Amino acid sequence: MLTQPSMAMASWTWGPPPTPGWGIPAFMDTLGANGAPTPLPCFKVSDGDCLTNTELGERARQLTEELKDINYDQINDAWGHAPEAANALKWTAEAVNAHQAAAHLALAHGDGALNEEVTIGFIDTGIHEDHETFDYVSVDEEFLPGAVDEAPYEPSHGTAVASVAVGNFVSLPPDSPDFNINVKMFAIPLGDGSGPYRLITLEQLSASDFGDAAEFNYVLSQDLDILNLSFGYQGGIENYSAQDLDKHYSRTIEALAQDGRPEKTILVWAAGNAGDRVNANSSSPQILSGLAARAEELQGHSIAVVSTREDGRISDFSNRCGIAADFCIAAPGEQVLVA
Repeated sequence: MLTQPSMAMASWTWGPPPTPGWGIPAFMDTLGANGAPTPLPCFKVSDGDCLTNTELGERARQLTEELKDINYDQINDAWGHAPEAANALKWTAEAVNAHQAAAHLALAHGDGALNEEVTIGFIDTGIHEDHETFDYVSVDEEFLPGAVDEAPYEPSHGTAVASVAVGNFVSLPPDSPDFNINVKMFAIPLGDGSGPYRLITLEQLSASDFGDAAEFNYVLSQDLDILNLSFGYQGGIENYSAQDLDKHYSRTIEALAQDGRPEKTILVWAAGNAGDRVNANSSSPQILSGLAARAEELQGHSIAVVSTREDGRISDFSNRCGIAADFCIAAPGEQVLVA
């Protein structure tokens, strides 16, 4: 998956007694020596138990192992005939701590938390809506100017990317919480990245600003929780100053900032594939994926993702986090199973 929920172990600071009528927080006792709530060193989990940090850690470990065993059984049942595919599903889940994240979420909020409806948007080449891996997922495709419908027999970058996030590779039943997901694909024309590597100039960036801003404004108005963006312009973010970007790309930055929206769409960018390109500096993300390093208004909801392989190393083709390290993560992007 491209994204996984994560949850740190709870920590607390003690404040004044809660406002009367609001109830007592899960970690407080109602009977203190002075009549005020007394803090207890425990965390109230979804089943009502109040656990110490040690107990919480052990409960989370046990549930993580249970979820992992269930998932591995599903993978083995579906892919026992194809060891490489089975291994791809297993190591990628381990790499992003998928089972641990699900365990923490269930402990804190109950099993229902795993069934929350999520809408994931993609701006990409398009999607094969009828591909079997999307059988139980709601898929909607919209063609933006210049895009063409990809033939079912043609390779589809957008289909591959979407399958990493929401694909059913283990024959889960239709009522599985994994499929309480809406996919919205916004198809655009994209090149294949071949040819000489040439940094986009400030003049070219300025010329594309109005159109890019309009496109992002439209897509971000579609009630998306997450927007995946696996494309970009050539040129590392380190080559462009905050002042240059503010002067030549301000409309697009403003659109991506989503100012005034109570819940901003999380932007998830592929960091870039300049690692093995001649004359390319891949020490930081490309210009679009690295914008948060230059534009404060994007910090907090825009993140770049570099590609890793099974041994934990960053893929040779991938850009690194570099100057965008505070707004960048690493996740499996090589030797993964895709549609």
